[in-house]
Amino acid sequence: KVLENDGRILESRSRYHFKGCRKCLETVGGMAIPHGGHSSKSRINLFLYSSLAAGLIFCAVNFYKGISVLPRHVPILAPPSTTALHNVATEKLIRRAHPTHEACNGYDGIYHIAMTDILGGVGTALIQLVVGQILYAQDNNLKPWVYLNNQSEVFYDPNVHRSRTGGVQFKAMVGRNATYVYPRRQGYRHRRDMIPGPVNSSIPVTQQTLSFSDTDGIWEHYFEPVSDFVPGDRSCESKLYVSMDLYLITPGIHGFSNDYSTRCWRYDYLPEYISQPYLPLHEWFLPQRKRANKVMQQYIWFQPYLRRNAARMNPNCDLFENPCLGLHIRHSDKAAGRRRVPVDEFLPFAIEFVENGGTQIYIATDSTLVLDQIQKTWPARVRERVIQFTRDNTNETTMIRSSNQRAVFDMASHHRTNQEALTEILALSQCQFLIHGFSAVSEACIWINLDLHYRSVNLEDEEHLNAVTFGGLVTQSLQKVPVEQLPSPPRTNTFYKNLLLARNGRQNGKTSRSPVCGGYSGVLHIAAVSPGSGPGRAFFVSVLNQLLLAERLNLKPWIQLEEPPLVSEVLYDPVAHVSTNETLQVSTYEKLAFSPHESTWSLPRSVEKESPRSFDVPVTNLWGVYFGPINEWDESCVGKPLFVLDPMQVSQQLEQLTPWAVRPWRYDGVPDSIWNPEGHDDVKTIMSEMRRQGHQMVSKYFHPRAPIFGDRVQEVNPLSKSDGKTDSCLAVHIRMAEKKGKHRRHVPTGTYIKYMEAYVRAGGTIIYIATDSSRALRQVLKTASEHVQNSIRTQGSHVVRSNSKTLPPHALDESHHRVNSETLVDIYAMSKCNFLLHSFSAVAEAAIYVNLNLHKNSINLEDPKAPSPQEFERMVSSLMGRNNTTS
Repeated sequence: KVLENDGRILESRSRYHFKGCRKCLETVGGMAIPHGGHSSKSRINLFLYSSLAAGLIFCAVNFYKGISVLPRHVPILAPPSTTALHNVATEKLIRRAHPTHEACNGYDGIYHIAMTDILGGVGTALIQLVVGQILYAQDNNLKPWVYLNNQSEVFYDPNVHRSRTGGVQFKAMVGRNATYVYPRRQGYRHRRDMIPGPVNSSIPVTQQTLSFSDTDGIWEHYFEPVSDFVPGDRSCESKLYVSMDLYLITPGIHGFSNDYSTRCWRYDYLPEYISQPYLPLHEWFLPQRKRANKVMQQYIWFQPYLRRNAARMNPNCDLFENPCLGLHIRHSDKAAGRRRVPVDEFLPFAIEFVENGGTQIYIATDSTLVLDQIQKTWPARVRERVIQFTRDNTNETTMIRSSNQRAVFDMASHHRTNQEALTEILALSQCQFLIHGFSAVSEACIWINLDLHYRSVNLEDEEHLNAVTFGGLVTQSLQKVPVEQLPSPPRTNTFYKNLLLARNGRQNGKTSRSPVCGGYSGVLHIAAVSPGSGPGRAFFVSVLNQLLLAERLNLKPWIQLEEPPLVSEVLYDPVAHVSTNETLQVSTYEKLAFSPHESTWSLPRSVEKESPRSFDVPVTNLWGVYFGPINEWDESCVGKPLFVLDPMQVSQQLEQLTPWAVRPWRYDGVPDSIWNPEGHDDVKTIMSEMRRQGHQMVSKYFHPRAPIFGDRVQEVNPLSKSDGKTDSCLAVHIRMAEKKGKHRRHVPTGTYIKYMEAYVRAGGTIIYIATDSSRALRQVLKTASEHVQNSIRTQGSHVVRSNSKTLPPHALDESHHRVNSETLVDIYAMSKCNFLLHSFSAVAEAAIYVNLNLHKNSINLEDPKAPSPQEFERMVSSLMGRNNTTS
């Protein structure tokens, strides 16, 4: 049991189960005394009860001492080991250097890495989670110190790691540990998402003597100390002693912490906003590998005997003299959502390596079956290049390997399997190329040798390089091509970064011969959007309605969106959107007035000529990042009154209660008299006037910048003419995530597929799908007919999409700018099509505002009067025949 300072049981997992407290059992001779139902008539029973009572008292005293000072770790009994030979090899490494009495100078204290993962393998427990805790120590100005307890069921070996010298003691200030932080990422949180936070500074501390006697620290059997701290260092006695709960280590550091996690694959338990499935796996790994590599270089050094073993097992690796390929083939107990990669999948890469100049292949595996298959089935020209782990100078391997799915650490001394696994990691890291699957061992190799990120192939990555391309990579590497220029798996299209050229706040726009503000009664500062709105609603509803309002009140529109809370946090990106202040000379700066009884807007008072005053107006470049400037400000605007709306005015008064405003669907607060004053029974007729107004404003004011409209849209949805015919295109917008409002509903993906099939039967050739749902897109690609699948275009697989109906894309990626950009690309790509299939959505309406022809050629599947798939097929056939005849 792992106990916290308050005595609560934090963890109670072990393969060894006892009937009572071990110290109690030792006190009474190791006998478990049954409880209840005993007769006290005999002297033997009286003696046993007395002994039990004494044992319980002794146990209580030890328990009290344990929780009053620090958690004490109960040694785990283990069966006798047959590997005492290994004790001689490493126990001399556990030496206690003399303290410098300067180790804590400049630090706030010691961070004790006492435990990692109880059930984790060597790569996870001895490397990955130590790296993560060192990162935490760095971040909190704490000196890391590794002295591991006996809780691991995988790497702890009682015959080797138990303390023989009484452990260590030192003084420090005790009471404060890592805090629990419950992050809310864009308002969403997974139930297990708890990560280590700063040390709790509100808890008082006292100086105590800490004692650790259950192990010899374990770490220095395999690694050199990570820091110069030695117990007894006087510079640390007045500094903090800090540790963290097991739950903060796993799953906290193991998976959830973006700052301290160095993940080895996309773990099944991780939510999408952590695993980021829209990122190419190779790209997702890179920042984590760089983070781990930096720690490995600075803190984690293998003991010299392990380095010598690795050099002997995989000798003389050199990119130009003796190129080496490492194959890590993990088979025995591989689980947790991973697959056992067949040996046959490694062979084509080994062949290409040899044929393109490779000379040495090192195979690391936990399975004898793998070696048998290689020996029997691989061609001789590859086999003769192969070397493997041996423990002596013979060709016979004595490494512990499994012949089934049994884990190797259950087959021998843990100390031995620790040594062998760590030697394999070092030997693989000496290679210049690596073929592998998901494994902490493989990742540890890359953390040691970061070049392997660029020269490795993960066969569990669905987008990994094929064998022929890998052969080319080998050739280019031998020709000294820099690793960053080598072939790689697909990468994210970063067109959105090109939009960040507009970094200034004010954009003066094109030169105009006439005064910008001439003839206007004032200026409307468009600063706010509806709360919680994404790019579709923010730009094409909130901003668009304020443009309509400005024209109705004879105000010059000035689009300079501000920071949150005036602009939705869903839309604003603090990295991409630059904030500044504009000093304007205007007569007044105040809100417009709305009359709820008449549902009308008016200027707050008679606009009279007043002396200009200076107002500091906060602005951002948010609009200018995505859209070209309009004639915005010149000397004719000086002295004009400046008006503005706040977010609630935009949302409630303008979008809900103003009769002439555009709406992509009926909002919950919109009465019948405003939504459908003439009593129409179909959505298309109701939306007709709103779409006409929307088209008018978009044509006049919305000019998307070239990286969106000119470049990326043409790339994802190019349309051309051939033989006098124009490509026909059906735009399909499938909105799934977080669809709020009582007047909206989710339309099943299967319904869209029926209409897509009808479109193809009618002769349609191109289907452009825009969706926020990766699940919906997968369903279309899996269940639609081959003709439909061959017609489909999208922005690609590496677009921010959600796999959930409750988690929208903007909650998945920290870069809202990226989500904004990809949404705008979808809007303008759909607007190029002849037909549109959609449900209630601001994104779909925006496409219609851009291309008003889609109004009559669109089908809203939430409209009760929507045509059937058969009617849609006839409509497409008729229109396409007419258009082709015209062409």
